Order: sequence, then structure tokens, then C-alpha cells
Amino acid sequence: MAKSRKRIEDEYYRQYGYAIARWVDIEHALAFWFAYLCGTTTTLNMANEVFASPRSFNGNKDMLEAAFYAARRSPELVAFFKEAMKRVMSYYGTRNFMAHHQTIYVAPEKRMALAKRTDGFLQNRVLGTADLKRAARNFERLQKILLLTLPTLVPKPRLTLKQGLARIHRLPPDACSVARSWKSRPNPMPYPKLQR
Repeated sequence: MAKSRKRIEDEYYRQYGYAIARWVDIEHALAFWFAYLCGTTTTLNMANEVFASPRSFNGNKDMLEAAFYAARRSPELVAFFKEAMKRVMSYYGTRNFMAHHQTIYVAPEKRMALAKRTDGFLQNRVLGTADLKRAARNFERLQKILLLTLPTLVPKPRLTLKQGLARIHRLPPDACSVARSWKSRPNPMPYPKLQR
């Protein structure tokens, strides 16, 4: 029996809400990193309030990067931080798409989608229920990596920076993708030797 439109909408909005909630978890993990980088782990509430004060996520990112580059950091921490922020910003594009585009019901396909309309036509990129489910899963994975590598995690970080970096590399570059990052893929075949 085919799903009713109401059931399709309910499933879609459940996944949409779950994905947004997982993005908020990323922002909270970054607030912990901000507190660590500022050396204010004892006044975590104050650090969280300051980190949440900008009106946009780009403001949060700028504050986090300013705190990071204000002091000397180990090469391992620099490598981890740069890759983590690349992934965060890549996933932020999906979060932005979710927050600023229209949800529609695609009647011929009997599905919901998040899409951008221009002059009555849908743009190429649309996010369906399965995309939102993958985005939520990838947001959650990134948040866990950020928290588990936090140097101030008591009694000690569960992941070393090297392990965290390896896990970042295994995440898909796009939040809605299932494909692993190219950095985590083994080279299937060596280049052939040229014969003269």
C-alpha cells in the first residue's frame, strides 16, 4: 500500500528536525573547542555565551579561528583543526540550504524535498528525506569526532589528534553523501611504469 501524503510529510519533517538538531550539536562541540582555545574551560558557560553571540555562523567560525591562531599550536593540532574546520564549513553549506530553502511536495514522485525555486522552476539541487537522514548521520559523526578529540576531555581525550584526523578524512566531503573522502581511499593500483 502506498504511503499517504501525510505520512510522507511526517517522515520528512522528522528527518529535517533531527538533522537540524544534529547541526546544533556541532555548534555546541565548537563552543567547547572555543573554551579550550581561550583557556577558559573553568568558565565554560561564559565561553559558550561569548561563542554564541555573533549573529551568523561565519562570526562563530571567525572567533574560533582567531582564538586558534592567537597562540602557538602543535603541528598535530594545526593539521586536525584545519581539516575539521574544512569539513565543518562544507557541512555548513548543507545546513544553510536546509535553513533557507523551501520545502515542497513533489506530487508525481510522491515525496517531499527541500528545493530552491527560481521563476517557478526547481533548481538542480534538492534534498529529500534520504539526504536529510545522511546529513544528520554525518553531522553526528563530525560532532563526535570534535568532542572525542577535545584535549580537555576528562580524564583524557578518547581519540588522539591523529586518530581524529583520520576519522575526519573518512567523512564524506558533502554532508548528504555516502561517499568517503578521497583522502581516506587507498590507491587501488600503482601507476604503471613507463617503458622506453
